[in-house]
Amino acid sequence: MIYANSSMSQSDELIKLDSLLNISKNSENYWKALDNIIMYCDSVDIVSGIDYVNLYLTEGLKYPNSEKEAKAKMYSAIIYYHNGVKTDTIEILASQSLEISKNLNYTYGIIQSSYTLAMYYRRVGDFTKAVEYYLAVIEYSEALKDEEYYLHKIGQAYHGLGVTFDYQKNSNKAIEYFEKSNQIAIELSNKDLQFVSLESLGIVNAVSGNLKIASKFFFQALQSVSQNSTDDIRRCNVLGNISQVYNLQGKIDSAEIFALRSIEIAKKIDNPRFHISSLGSIIKLYKQSNQLTKLKNALNQRTAYLEEMNEARWWRTHYQDYVDYYTIKEDWKNAFYNQLEYNAINDSILNESNQRNILELEQKFATEQKEKKIMQQSLELSLIEKEKIQLLLGSLFAIGLLILVITTILQKQKTKKIITEKNAIIQSQRIQDLEKEKKILSIASMIEGQESERIRIAKDLHDGLGSLLVTIKTHFSQIQKSIDDLSKFNPYKKANDMIDDACQEVRRISHNLLPDILRLEGLQAGIESHAEQIEESSGIDINLNFNILDIQLSEIQELFLLRIFQELCNNTLKHANASLIKFSAISHHKHLQCIYQDNGIGFNQQEVQLGIGLNSIQSRVDYLNGKLDLSQTKLNTGAKISIEIPL
Repeated sequence: MIYANSSMSQSDELIKLDSLLNISKNSENYWKALDNIIMYCDSVDIVSGIDYVNLYLTEGLKYPNSEKEAKAKMYSAIIYYHNGVKTDTIEILASQSLEISKNLNYTYGIIQSSYTLAMYYRRVGDFTKAVEYYLAVIEYSEALKDEEYYLHKIGQAYHGLGVTFDYQKNSNKAIEYFEKSNQIAIELSNKDLQFVSLESLGIVNAVSGNLKIASKFFFQALQSVSQNSTDDIRRCNVLGNISQVYNLQGKIDSAEIFALRSIEIAKKIDNPRFHISSLGSIIKLYKQSNQLTKLKNALNQRTAYLEEMNEARWWRTHYQDYVDYYTIKEDWKNAFYNQLEYNAINDSILNESNQRNILELEQKFATEQKEKKIMQQSLELSLIEKEKIQLLLGSLFAIGLLILVITTILQKQKTKKIITEKNAIIQSQRIQDLEKEKKILSIASMIEGQESERIRIAKDLHDGLGSLLVTIKTHFSQIQKSIDDLSKFNPYKKANDMIDDACQEVRRISHNLLPDILRLEGLQAGIESHAEQIEESSGIDINLNFNILDIQLSEIQELFLLRIFQELCNNTLKHANASLIKFSAISHHKHLQCIYQDNGIGFNQQEVQLGIGLNSIQSRVDYLNGKLDLSQTKLNTGAKISIEIPL
């Protein structure tokens, strides 16, 4: 619902609905009043919906296995989803709503619940389920597509599929579904659906490098929005996108024009976030084109808005831009001070994140302990009830008392024997677990010691021997300048070349022992760098595939995963006689799945003992609480090794 032409504001409408809700309390109209306010919040003010969702859900549960219960759970899940809260509850409520709707053949509930589940699974990264539920929305809506609502739902599902495939880097599929969504929007003359479809087509083409096509779609999206203030946010975003396309094309003047237009519209929006975002685009543009005066003005403008928001993550970006600005000016003092500010905020963000993670773990642990206690109490109560029933039966059937006693004794003996056997099994399992834990701790200590020694050697090589070689090199250069004839002296040239080789070797050893790229740019960059070195030195082709953007690995996880990749590559180079290596790292369901393959000679697991290399890999995987699977590796079919690490 849009109130652009109404004298009543959105807040006034909500106040009116809230008043009707209070009036109808404890009456038969209470459900209808709640339903009206939830429908309003879903279409106009989703944030305010969180204030009413618990009342709506509680009221709906009073009508079990009905359309009201299905609808209450469905819209509660939708409101939780759009407000970004109660993530696990979203899946539970939407699934329960879907089950009830199917039992009742409630088509509207089936479609809405399936659509909510599709959005949820797309958000959490389960793209297979997301696609499954989007297709279910299309299937159920097809039979009713003569009605505008269901045809619009098909268009939304097509757009959702496009976004899902875009997340999976499948641009062709994404474009296919965005175009289908746009066709339905044109058929319905639905400007909202048309805008998001055109904007999405522009974004996916821009990312794919099709800048002319992207520009065309962005301009079409701009034409599809009205000049009303209600569309200021959309115009602001699409103008920023057009600016970025021009920037990528090297059309700096045009990029600046559209960026400034985006900023002007952002000023009209009563939310500093959009102004900060628009200023971010033009700051990036001014940095690239070295327009320092304009860059400084834009940074000053953003400072004022950031002081209103006071969000650490944006301040971090802001200080980094100031570092870049002063670096371009070669004002090293101010660059240094801003770098200190950046580091302080970055450390604060990391600490806050760590504290939040610790709190979540503590809450989960407390919940788990509480659930265990409840289960134990329930079991005890169950046993007590069982004994009461046995005593009652014994008193009622006095004639069979002897038989009952004998049976009870035998049953208790049997139960005691079972309990004893189970306790023995549990004790044996505990011993095995303790031995395994002790072994893992021993291996962990050894590995940590190895890594510490590598770091020490790398620093000694770099700071000690490396510096000494550089000093010797400097002395030789001075000798060369002082004695012109010495440059013709062959022993001098040979010694000088040997020192150059030694410097290179020190750099290589230091890098292998402690890769800087891993610390600075992360796991993906570290693996890509090592793969490039192998391709250059051996001629083996290496194909890499990463989908780990939504996870945060610790330093030890990144280091061990890089070591594992290096060891696997070394095994291939030494033994496999391969010409191709494939490696993929994909995150899913709080796990990181790594698959390593080559087209070499493979090996027979029954005939090959774990050597030093595979032992090292197994030890690192155990330290990370992961699983190493060699079962798919066979002789003469190449190696295929799967590693799964919990996050």
